[in-house]
Amino acid sequence: MVSEMIVDHARDLAIDPTALKRLWLHQANINMNEMIGKRVLGREPAPGENVIILDDYANTSSAGSIIAFHLHNEGFAPGDTGLICSFGAGYSAGSVFVRSAPDAQAAKPRGPRVSATRRSSSERPRRER
Repeated sequence: MVSEMIVDHARDLAIDPTALKRLWLHQANINMNEMIGKRVLGREPAPGENVIILDDYANTSSAGSIIAFHLHNEGFAPGDTGLICSFGAGYSAGSVFVRSAPDAQAAKPRGPRVSATRRSSSERPRRER
């Protein structure tokens, strides 16, 4: 369900999910994260593409994807796109695509300044700035 939601959300935004630079997923289960990474990217993720922090922080509930983003958001060039996604046991899920702004490197040397579009499993996409 989660990987399908991500791919559908990407398609709605004309984003190629196989070209995402990084995935920051909910940190509950490494096997689930690896499976979602493979399905979204269409291949085995390269090191650093599918961020895993479970070994350091364990299951941090829905905060895990944001903790992963905070710790591993460096190295984005202008225009690079990533995904933050959290999901829960009650079949709730939400995804946010983030793209490094053209002036992000000059404005903030650590990590991307982003524009985002989010979706939950029960709503249509909304754009935010």
